[in-house]
Amino acid sequence: MKKRVLVVDDDISTRVLCTEALNLAGYTVDKAADGGEALKNLGWLRYDLVISDVEMPVLDGIGLYENILKEHPYLRDRVLFITGNVSNDKLSALELMKQRYLLKPFKVSHLLDMAAEITKDRP
Repeated sequence: MKKRVLVVDDDISTRVLCTEALNLAGYTVDKAADGGEALKNLGWLRYDLVISDVEMPVLDGIGLYENILKEHPYLRDRVLFITGNVSNDKLSALELMKQRYLLKPFKVSHLLDMAAEITKDRP
């Protein structure tokens, strides 16, 4: 069975890049433009991985992660953050939360490697 990934980013080019790369690697991919839209998806489907931008309108990546911890704790260690324009405070927060992240621009191969690592041995 294919692993299901939710890609959350307000930047359409990043969403398309991640979606196409993950689809070609054999994942089933859903997309959301912000954390609020992602919460709707999380209410309907079970995901093996959530890839989220940090800085987004409506609900940012950190807020989305806080909601995941409360409402979808099975995803606690199945989140990968991607960010380009982030403060040192937010990077420090990601490191304190012990969350994986990639800085934009990132290599697609790094995205796929991290996705494979996070989703390996997941039923």
